[in-house]
Amino acid sequence: MIITTDVEYCNPFDADSPYFWMKIEHCGRYIFAKKFAQKNNLRRILDSACADGYGSFLMVEENNMIYGIDISKELLDVAQQQVAALRLTNVEFIVNNLEKDFLPFGGEEIELVTCFETLEHLSNPEFLLNNLYKVLAPEGYLLLSVPNEKYEPKTEDGKPRNVHHKQLFDKDKICKLLISEGFEIKKILTQTYTNMFFNREKYYIDNGLYDKDWVHSLYPNDKKAIEFFAQLFALPQNGKIEDTYSIFIIASKPVTK
Repeated sequence: MIITTDVEYCNPFDADSPYFWMKIEHCGRYIFAKKFAQKNNLRRILDSACADGYGSFLMVEENNMIYGIDISKELLDVAQQQVAALRLTNVEFIVNNLEKDFLPFGGEEIELVTCFETLEHLSNPEFLLNNLYKVLAPEGYLLLSVPNEKYEPKTEDGKPRNVHHKQLFDKDKICKLLISEGFEIKKILTQTYTNMFFNREKYYIDNGLYDKDWVHSLYPNDKKAIEFFAQLFALPQNGKIEDTYSIFIIASKPVTK
């Protein structure tokens, strides 16, 4: 996990980051989102907590419009530089405090929202979910992921040990929260392969069977390679929720009757 100023994030295409399984796990969610948007003809996409926009750039196509929002101006400046370098006209990045600021869109104009590994960072996740619901078109989709409480390190009083995490979620808690904000749960998926192989690797390293730096040196940093392994190991799929670090949910905004 990479930390800059007061935020943490993981860019799968950062060659200086050695965390291979984490990188492809993050990448896999956005590849899934891109395929999901293509399959359902969803063209107006909001990438909430987009960091430096790596996921927004993964999802962009000629016939869609991507809006990336994040609290970090520092990271969005990096994203804007890439927009300029690529001469893109259908990607826009906006500074937004997800816990305090209303979203700068008209009502019900967004067709797909991605919200990956975000709610656990918020003291008031209800505020964000309510805003996302308002800007989603009827029958629009929310793709959301949160860490599974089962795998979150905790302090003695049961709070997240990660200082950036303010919430803990299991399947029932996150589903109850989404439903309370008006969303309809369509499917709950897992990313069990990355979790399984990460833990197996950790066992070998922690028990001195392999050197950590040597293991990390084996993994590719090439963008195409990262995307390939993300599709091979990290696409959200059906599986046992208790076996996954990241709970991945497909939700929708019902048509108002």
